[in-house]
Amino acid sequence: PKVILATGARPAIPPLDGLGDVDYLTNETVWDLDALPMSLAVLGGGAIGCELAQAFARLGSTVTVIEGADRILPREDPDASAVITHALGADGIAVRTSQSAQRVEALDRKGAVRLELADGSNLEADRLLIAVGRAGATGGLGLDAADVATDRGFVTTDDTLRTSGTGVWAVGDVTGRLQFTHAADEMGRVAAANALGRSSRRRFRADAVPWVTFTDPEVAQVGITEADAAARCARVAYLPMS
Repeated sequence: PKVILATGARPAIPPLDGLGDVDYLTNETVWDLDALPMSLAVLGGGAIGCELAQAFARLGSTVTVIEGADRILPREDPDASAVITHALGADGIAVRTSQSAQRVEALDRKGAVRLELADGSNLEADRLLIAVGRAGATGGLGLDAADVATDRGFVTTDDTLRTSGTGVWAVGDVTGRLQFTHAADEMGRVAAANALGRSSRRRFRADAVPWVTFTDPEVAQVGITEADAAARCARVAYLPMS
């Protein structure tokens, strides 16, 4: 038998003290809100955190973004991070980088929280949005029994998308590779061809896949970053879009 795992991913929930007692939001549950929170704390300054932070700020919420790295959008080029930091500030969003939450406490208002931050300060908000990343949806699959290896919650694959389990491939977000719909589509084509073909060994190449962060302005990227190029001793050229 041949099996292709395509179970996707779920919001990663950090082991934050007190979080189990809080009615927090994720990018999957935030759409269930029936009223605009007056204030919103966003834990995580990646693509999802920045997109939703800007959306809620423009709807009228007072928003604070908390990011552990020294800049928001840490996967993007530093110049792009600087542009989006400025754009969020122009929308009235407080961006706190190199900062982490140590503890969260539920307040007496439904969904309201008090966050204790690493620098000793406290932040209160009507709602808390967790946006610290994604984790592979592998629960209940019995991967150990099938000898399918995982790494940090994602199914491990080679570049043909084969797993360590006999006759098992994996595609999409569950692999922890580029977590985009168009990337998952291509992975599905590659894995299906390899699973069904007698000698076909198509490979998924991630070096020229485009992606976009849907802030305003948007951040678009194709292929490696400037830092990656520099590490490979490549020449970097700038092309003004004007």
